[in-house]
Amino acid sequence: MLKITKTMALALAMAPVLLLAVVNGCGPETDLGGVELVNALPDTRITGTPPYLRDTEYTVHFYWTGSDPDGRVRGYQWKMTANGDDGISIRDTLTVDPATGDTINPWRFTTASDSTFVVTADRQGFEDDAALPEEMQRFYQPHTLIVRAIDDHGGVDPSPALVTFTSTTLSPEIYVDSPNSLRGYSPEAKTMPPSFIIGWSGRDEDYELGIPAMVRYLYKTSLVANASGVGDHYVYTGYEYNQVVDSLVTFDDPQWSDWIPYAATLAERRQSFQGNMRDADNRIIYYLFALQAKDIAGAVSLDRGYFSTVANFRVVDSQTPVLVLRERYLGTEIGTGIVRLEKDIAQDQPLQFEWHGSAADYGGEVTAYRYGWDIQDLQDDNDPGWAVQYGLSEANFSSTIRSFSQGLHVFTVECKDNSGLLTRMSYYLSVVPVPEEVDRLPLMLIDDVPDRTSQGWPNSSGSVQYDNDLHRDAFWDDVLASSGGVSRYSSDRDVIDNERLIGNWGYRDIVRYKTLIWSARRVQTSYIAASFQPSTYISQAGAIPTEAYVWLEAYQRNVGNVLLAGSGVVQNFHLNNMTSEGLSIPWLYPIIYNNDEESFQCSSEARGMSFGTREEDDGTETVFGTLQYPYRGLGISVSSMFTPASFYYSPTLCGTGTSHRKQNCVGTKAVVIDPDFKAAHVQSGAFADTVFVWNNIAWSDAASVAGGGIPSPSSPYNFSQADEYYDYNETARRATWSPQILANGQRAVEPMWRALPRYDWILDLHLANGDDDFIYPASNPCGLYARNPSTGRTVLNGVPIGLFSYQTVDTKPGGRADVVWGFDPHLYDHTQMKRVIRWVLDDHFGLAMTP
Repeated sequence: MLKITKTMALALAMAPVLLLAVVNGCGPETDLGGVELVNALPDTRITGTPPYLRDTEYTVHFYWTGSDPDGRVRGYQWKMTANGDDGISIRDTLTVDPATGDTINPWRFTTASDSTFVVTADRQGFEDDAALPEEMQRFYQPHTLIVRAIDDHGGVDPSPALVTFTSTTLSPEIYVDSPNSLRGYSPEAKTMPPSFIIGWSGRDEDYELGIPAMVRYLYKTSLVANASGVGDHYVYTGYEYNQVVDSLVTFDDPQWSDWIPYAATLAERRQSFQGNMRDADNRIIYYLFALQAKDIAGAVSLDRGYFSTVANFRVVDSQTPVLVLRERYLGTEIGTGIVRLEKDIAQDQPLQFEWHGSAADYGGEVTAYRYGWDIQDLQDDNDPGWAVQYGLSEANFSSTIRSFSQGLHVFTVECKDNSGLLTRMSYYLSVVPVPEEVDRLPLMLIDDVPDRTSQGWPNSSGSVQYDNDLHRDAFWDDVLASSGGVSRYSSDRDVIDNERLIGNWGYRDIVRYKTLIWSARRVQTSYIAASFQPSTYISQAGAIPTEAYVWLEAYQRNVGNVLLAGSGVVQNFHLNNMTSEGLSIPWLYPIIYNNDEESFQCSSEARGMSFGTREEDDGTETVFGTLQYPYRGLGISVSSMFTPASFYYSPTLCGTGTSHRKQNCVGTKAVVIDPDFKAAHVQSGAFADTVFVWNNIAWSDAASVAGGGIPSPSSPYNFSQADEYYDYNETARRATWSPQILANGQRAVEPMWRALPRYDWILDLHLANGDDDFIYPASNPCGLYARNPSTGRTVLNGVPIGLFSYQTVDTKPGGRADVVWGFDPHLYDHTQMKRVIRWVLDDHFGLAMTP
């Protein structure tokens, strides 16, 4: 089948054409014998056309046939005309211009009996669309297809077949695609730097590729004559632009660029420009940038809307690149202009920065970086502090590893764009040295539980609220300061109460301590949540996840040990809600740190299943969850809560803690020592294997048992709702995860405690009482997804609720594992829990204890 190329179709449509030259074929034949035979000429008919010839697409398909009474049809010749509104003219049919002899619309040969043609439709204002606004009216062009058959003697049909039709097309669309600062409507002019890049994108709805064929642009000032005749001025508002658009932006303006092909990629669809801030009269100059697209049929876009296809802006030198500066332990900082950052760092803490910048938001382009340490004169290119000079080599994107034993040191990185505009970030890093061993104190208690006004955990009479600062302080005083407690520990000196200090403390205040106990709770007002949670930097290009500086990790790696304990304590280190493209959506537990799953729909509402990914400057993708402190600083691969707001159940179902895994059943009743952990670390009799929630707090259960009864699974139990478990996935979620393995082959975390949920404790009571025929209540008090039907126990029975973390033992003094408990020690039997905590401090951390 013959295909008419775009070039051929445009040439056919635009070229003047001539009257068909009727070729009569060969002369009479003379057989031997002297009898003369005349060749009979062939006949042609068009047999197939588009259904509605008055209104066709610009891609049309025709069929024809021919016959020859005394032979056979060898092929066909065809030509396509472009007609005026009054139909085909004599000149439209001409093959040769009689005045010049030039060939203007030649016959073209084919042996096919059908063909698809791409024709023009470049005339504005199709009459059937007269009632529509001009920009919505289709383009059109009348055409005539002429076909004649040729027989095997070269004779041609003297009366070719004709068909006339009108092709139509929608005009293409074009718009500014970059920079982001020029996208979207504005009632007045925007700003651009002195040197900038503008990119465009377009679409053509009735073309199979969906894009225009050509594009051109207009870049000019918005200077117009004043309507009152007083003087000229620059247009900088949409209101005034709409008054003068017909004179300011015309399609016959000689300042339009040539038509250029519409490129396949955005990187190829952009152009560099320069502008000035003021004119010779010191007036602010305002510019216009307009776009026009043309489709394959020749139709052009007609839109001249303000900030639709025409941008209005002025040039300023105040916009500077966005610079993203990252350091493994200090986190991510993002800024523009001149940025000063201040941080305390550990003695001999290794530092290696990497960075990248972007000027794309405002149409610029980053052209160079440089960095250095302790630079005396930032304007002196020869200052010895500069590690590299301006450039874009590999050495210009990251620093070498440095560490410092003392003093104040300043790291500086600069990022420059193609207008010479500069962003500079300076990190003022104050080294906080670790005191000599003789000068160090044994233990700091950090009270990060906001409980001064709490009325929780009342006793049986309601006269005492144990979930209160007064009673929590008394618990810790008894554990740490009473007889057998930590030697040289002082409750007056060695306690930080964040609720009193409101976050006005930090690394410098704890570096002299060998050990920290950090008691916390899942709440946004905690120090952990306020200081260590990652954040999202929102730019015109979108949301950029940024990790925070968790100085606790620097302490763990370089200074000492941590007992991190509290209900929901690990959840404090990351956002309560997963942020995706700048939108916050609730988590769907469990949180699996090393995965990048998309959000999940729970009853038509989105739930987050991962922290997502971050594209690095080298184009690689980083799973952002692996940069979170629980994964990086503690070695935890999975974390979850006993009764979360939403949790994954199956590929089609979600659950809630209030309905499907209820606290009265799965809430922690006791913690049970892991047998392997006990065998490896704990001497017999050091502390009880099972530690229950304190009877003074869970008095209702205790009273029921003391009276010879067994609590009902449906009776209230208002504890442990945010308790955590680690490196365990009890759901049907198929995300691949595995425990982290250290360089020595050891697992990064080791289970210490396992949970005994309340329903499993109740079940054990029934079994111990000989109630072998105990039947789970038909009222389903635990929730639909709380129990394992095959075992009869809860799905959380035995999950790891406390662990040893070996993630930082290689670098910390003493090389002892840190301890993480996902429960509040104050909730548990005080006598037994005191023995456990003292074992951690004495036998494990090696602190000296009082007699």
